[in-house]
Amino acid sequence: HYVNEGSCSWYDFAREIIRLSGKTCDILPVTTAQYLTHAIRPAYSVLDTTKIRTTFNLAIPSWQDALRRCLDEMKAAR
Repeated sequence: HYVNEGSCSWYDFAREIIRLSGKTCDILPVTTAQYLTHAIRPAYSVLDTTKIRTTFNLAIPSWQDALRRCLDEMKAAR
């Protein structure tokens, strides 16, 4: 798997989308305990980019920068 630098929860991700879009919306955080699912989820997990960064000498942008670029491209495609 490949990911951008940094980490965030789905709550953080949703808040950043709203912030970048300039919209307003109430977003409420939900704990894993409140989100009922059959899947067993760890309390905290993130993907490690060390191997791909060092193997290919990559400068990986933050997830916030990548999200901003993605939203800009989506706007431009309209």
